[in-house]
Amino acid sequence: MNGTLAQQYKKTALRLLTALLFAIVANFSLGSVTHAADFNLQTVREQLDAIRDSFDNTENRLKQDTLRDSDFTFLRDRINPLRSEIRNKIADLEPRYAEVQKRLGELGPAPKDGAPPEDVRITAERTTQTKLLADLDSALKQARLLNVRGDQLADQIDAGRRTRFKERLLTRSESALNPALWLNAAKEAPAEIRSLGNLLSNWKDYAADSAPAGALLLSAIVIIALIVAVFLTRQMLLRYLDRRARKGEVLQTRRSLDAYLAICRTVIDAAAPPFAVFAAISILSAFDLISPRIDRLTNGILVAVAIFSIGCGVARAMVEPAKRILGFSNAPAYKLYRAAASAVAVVAAATLLFALHRELGATAPLRTATAALMALLVGLCVGRALMIRSEGDKGGGLPNLVRLLGWVAVGAIFIALAMGHINLAAFAAARLVDAAVIGGAGVLILALIDSVFATGFSEEGTGRRRVASAIGINPARLDLLATITAGLLRALLVVIVLFLMIGGWRTSVTDVASMLDRFDLALTIGQSQLALGNLLLAIALLIVGLIITRIVHRWLSQTVLPRTSLDAGLQNSISTMFVYLGAIAAALLALGQIGINLQNIAFVAGALSVGIGFGLQSVVSNFVSGIILLAERPLRVGDMIEVKGESGYVRRISVRSTEIETFDRANVIIPNSDLVTNVVTNWTHANTLGRIKLDITVAYDSSPEKVREILLRAAAGHPKVLKTPAPSVLLSAFGDNGLKFQLFAYVGDVNVGGGIRSDLYFEVLKQFREETIEIPLSRDYRDFGAKDSPPQQAERKADIET
Repeated sequence: MNGTLAQQYKKTALRLLTALLFAIVANFSLGSVTHAADFNLQTVREQLDAIRDSFDNTENRLKQDTLRDSDFTFLRDRINPLRSEIRNKIADLEPRYAEVQKRLGELGPAPKDGAPPEDVRITAERTTQTKLLADLDSALKQARLLNVRGDQLADQIDAGRRTRFKERLLTRSESALNPALWLNAAKEAPAEIRSLGNLLSNWKDYAADSAPAGALLLSAIVIIALIVAVFLTRQMLLRYLDRRARKGEVLQTRRSLDAYLAICRTVIDAAAPPFAVFAAISILSAFDLISPRIDRLTNGILVAVAIFSIGCGVARAMVEPAKRILGFSNAPAYKLYRAAASAVAVVAAATLLFALHRELGATAPLRTATAALMALLVGLCVGRALMIRSEGDKGGGLPNLVRLLGWVAVGAIFIALAMGHINLAAFAAARLVDAAVIGGAGVLILALIDSVFATGFSEEGTGRRRVASAIGINPARLDLLATITAGLLRALLVVIVLFLMIGGWRTSVTDVASMLDRFDLALTIGQSQLALGNLLLAIALLIVGLIITRIVHRWLSQTVLPRTSLDAGLQNSISTMFVYLGAIAAALLALGQIGINLQNIAFVAGALSVGIGFGLQSVVSNFVSGIILLAERPLRVGDMIEVKGESGYVRRISVRSTEIETFDRANVIIPNSDLVTNVVTNWTHANTLGRIKLDITVAYDSSPEKVREILLRAAAGHPKVLKTPAPSVLLSAFGDNGLKFQLFAYVGDVNVGGGIRSDLYFEVLKQFREETIEIPLSRDYRDFGAKDSPPQQAERKADIET
């Protein structure tokens, strides 16, 4: 007994010792994990503290009144990476926080007083997880607060940039018609020239002190050699392209080849001058021959050269499209090119002058005069381009819409100059040139997309089968795929071009949008306010939505759907439904922009449904019936139908009515409700197979078998009568004046059944006369007809007497 108790005590002591050792090891392991987690959280806290300090510095900088646009751009570029880092921290902390929370839920609450004790390992883990949860919650809250603060700082920076932009753009000075503007600029010009001379002199002294004469000579030789190499490479690339084009190694069609060569030449011409200038500046920097002040001018020089080369390259490439699209001859096309190149040169020169003004510290009158001169010259160049017309055609030239918008822009520039808004006029002039260059580049790329996908993948394209085999589709479907791809690329190109036109090279999209902040008028309706800006934006959204819907509908109905295997009726249904869905979507977007709740619209519509039901019952009925017709498609465009005594072909199905063209070429408009509620005979819905029937009467003394044989032979001999089902002849009745037969024949297209019936009548009549089978006259005709033979007259007289 004592031995048994001693063994039990030993086992119990061994279990307690094992549990204690396990608890120590577990505590050590959890402590290591907790230490690692604390170390990671500590790193996160340190990073968040550094971000908070950076936000504090940014906020203090924003309180200064001397910030320029470049300062706002620097601050925005400084906090944007920090905002991204904060969002990444939140994304990392949230799943860890949720995981620890879930772990604590699995462990459960601590046991209450008087409850049985729990395992020490569970208690230690609960304590550890509770502390970790508190630390994670603290770090997560700090990150979320910093995220909100970062968004607020970004809004403040954008608001500051908009404010500075408006102040600079709307600042009023002397009118361009005021001689004082030009006289003050002329007075300040000598000082500017002397400052430029000093700058060049200092650059010369710096270069002489920084490098020996041999280095100067070597750098000059290298720069000249490099410029020559750049332009020789340009000529070699152009010749290489021409050689490949002549060999047919680029694209197979002439249209796509011209577009491809135009874009390649534009890219080469636009890239060569900036690359040469950049290489020259890099060589001078390598030899330490650029002074700090000149180094600050290099960006302005590069931008000016890039504007000039890109603009002139695009204008030169647009010469051929101007000849082809606008019908210009060589002389008007090159006049248009020279006007566009002159405007681009003015903007490039102004960009370089503004860079010099900033570095030389030019006075306000000189900067204002430079802006006014640039706006004036650009306006004159654009006006000269708008007046160019094709030779021999008084109505030729640029499209009327482009001409109208151009004259509006030129008029706005001149009016702004006359009213003293010089900066606004300069901004509009520069943006006008930017938009023309970007639009020209977009036209070139659009021409390449259309030519490649419209012609390169068509039936005539020699690479069509090779491309279809490469991507693993049926060559017959490649044309449809190319059409859809071209449409998507065109839409993407339009979006990119519009974004570049709005954004430009020197300001952001928010700067232009901020101009609407001046229109803060609001109309109060009940408890709601309708801002003028929101109303204008809603109207713009509605108009743009309807225009886009119309464009896409035309593209679907004229380009995409005809290339599919769908029948004409289904194509019409798809295109019509798209129009109504697009219009509804545009209307909903416009209503949402002005703050109208769609639930309120539904409530009002429900309240007015009774009145609408009585007043517009027929309209609503026709509308619902039109939706049913488009969805169920019992009728299709081109079907031959008969309804309410009218027969003809379905030409158009809308949501209110259906248009039928009768056999007399008259258009009959039938409400859709009549087509849904009445009996409609559709001869060609399932297929065009139909049956024609000929009613023929012969004399009683005719052989029925012979008549049957003639009728079947006539039907079998017609090429458009189907062999299966075979024609059949029935003796239908004994008539008053002869035997009545019916010939039934099936045709593949019921639309030509009338002509086939006529042909069969001709053939039957011919064979009856050959076989001397008589077609009896009716009794009425014999009674009232004239010129009977004497025996017939005697017989008639006897019949009358009887």
